[in-house]
Order: sequence, then structure tokens, then C-alpha cells
Amino acid sequence: MAQDLYQTPARKLDKFVFDVLQPDSTFLRQAGQAIDTICEFLKTNCFADRPPPRIKVDRIVKGGSLGKGTSLKGGSDADLVVFLDCFKGYNDQETNRAGIIQEIRRMLEKCQQQWHFEVIIETSRWPNPRVLSFQMPVSPHFSTLGLLGQLTPGSRGKPHSQVYVELINCYSRGGEFSTCFTELQRDFVVERCTKLKSLIRLVKYWYKQVRQRGQSLPPKYALELLSVYAWERGSRDRAFKMAEGFRTVLELIRQYKKLCIYWTINYDFEDELVAGFLNKQLRKPRPIILDPADPMGIVGEGSRWDLLAREAEHCCHQQCCMDLYGVSVQPWDVLVSAASPQCLIVSED
Repeated sequence: MAQDLYQTPARKLDKFVFDVLQPDSTFLRQAGQAIDTICEFLKTNCFADRPPPRIKVDRIVKGGSLGKGTSLKGGSDADLVVFLDCFKGYNDQETNRAGIIQEIRRMLEKCQQQWHFEVIIETSRWPNPRVLSFQMPVSPHFSTLGLLGQLTPGSRGKPHSQVYVELINCYSRGGEFSTCFTELQRDFVVERCTKLKSLIRLVKYWYKQVRQRGQSLPPKYALELLSVYAWERGSRDRAFKMAEGFRTVLELIRQYKKLCIYWTINYDFEDELVAGFLNKQLRKPRPIILDPADPMGIVGEGSRWDLLAREAEHCCHQQCCMDLYGVSVQPWDVLVSAASPQCLIVSED
């Protein structure tokens, strides 16, 4: 379990993040070089064997924790989002992505010797996978990268509502096309202040330490979103106290049965079809954390939040959540019925 964290005094959590969790410049440089190698392969060699008209890689965007600036020391993931000219719609992507991913895998295995890099490719258990996941040795750590088929280029601005209208019209399973919005997911976090990213690192480290094999816990992404929400609704101070932020995230996890969180940064209620779908999503059983980039995805749906809440309760009584006098650090006042133009949270009642 997370004894090193649990035995760290609350006042020293910033130092703990800096000394234990923040990756050093050597790892970041090596990870960057590995990513550059794969990007060059994708642009020049990936579809070279295919007959005309060849698939064109328009551009590649880096996501994951390395792209967001929330990576942990000891290895992190990077999602390489590949923009291809062959995908014209959501259904088109669903039909053809398995063949595209298989072609990328074949060429990746073929080009290892030529490009002098080593990859360990994971075998997907899904018949129509959305990603090709593999590891590259980045001494002294490993960096895991996923190749994702992207539907349309992302944008720093708000996507047109038609993007989500088309998504709803071909909707089958929640999060089925979430990879199409990886750039928006990245931008949602990457633009936050440095200390909030440190809080995300701390929460992810806690999650990594308490997670046990075989448990269907909520994904790390759900905890990233809870961290952003806690800061947005409880502080917005760029120099907040780390223990208070951490304690607030734990409190939100403890109250998972009441959570109903969504943002209107990329989608909203202006379009009638989108509004109707959002209302249906928000009436589903709690906890609800809508992906701020993809309203189809309720992040952590069907997961064992109860197990995570039990560990959060235990953590609240450890030194990392206690002040100098042994009194529990108080969480920020995050109202479960608060509302703002960008973020709403609705109570179970």
C-alpha cells in the first residue's frame, strides 16, 4: 500500500511530489526522443507498402500523461493521435480502424531493425481495437504509447455542435469514439496551472499504489477530472495548499454516490439534439463524470467506486492528511449543487 505517502506529513506533500513523483529531465528527454522516432516512422514508413491511393498521415498529436504534463517518475504513457485522410466519418472509422491498426503493427515490426528501435507490442483482446499499445524501453524506465485513429482534427476553439450531432446519430456504446477527441482531452488538462498538475500527479500516485490486480477500479482519467473539478470549484488559487487539494479529491471519491459532474467547454445545451442526449446521460445512476471532450463517455461507469472510496476514507486518517497538531486537514468547500457557465455538479436529490 501507499505507506511512503501515508507517512508523509501534510506540510511536506509539495516536497514529496517534487522529490518522488516528478520525472527528471533525462527521462523526459529520452521519452521525447522515443516519441520522435515513432512519429517519423508513422509519417514516412507506415503505409509505404500499400498500393495507391496511399493513406496519408496529416499530422500527429501527443496526448497521455506526457502530453498533458502530468507524467510520473518511473514511466508514463503517451497517446500518439494519428490524423489520417482515410476517415470520413465515425462509422467509417469503426469499419476500417482494425485494418489500419493491423497495418501499423505489421510495419512497426518490419521497421524495428531499420530504425534501430525496440518495441514490445501488446495483443489486444478486442476484435475491433481502437488502439495499438506497445512499450519502448526508455532507460531506465518504460514509456507506453498507443496509436489512435483520429476522425477529425481537433481545435483550440469549441468544436461545432454538428460534430456531436453526428456522434449521437451513430452512437452505440459509451466512449466508443473517445479516441477521436484525445486532443481536446489533452488540452483540457495541459492548460491548467503547474500546481494543479502536481496535484494530479499526487492523486494518480495514490491510485497507483492502492490499486490491486483484478480490481475493476475507476480509470485514472476519472481522478484527473475530479482533481480539476476540486480546484475549479474549491480554490482556483495557483499557490493552494497541496494537502487541502488532495483531501478534497479524497472527499469527492468518498461521496461518489452523489457525483454528477460535467463541463460545457466543448459541448453544451444549445443544440436540441445534444441537449436531449445530455439530459438522458445526466439522469443515469450516480456517479456520473462526463468526459469534457466526449459526452458519450461516463468516465468510470460500472467501476468499483466503493473500493476506491474505502481506501480514500483510510487515507483521510493518515499523516498526509493531518496538520502539525494531528487534526485532519479540511477539504475545500465544494458544493454538490453548485453551478457555473463551465461546470455543473448536481446532487443525487
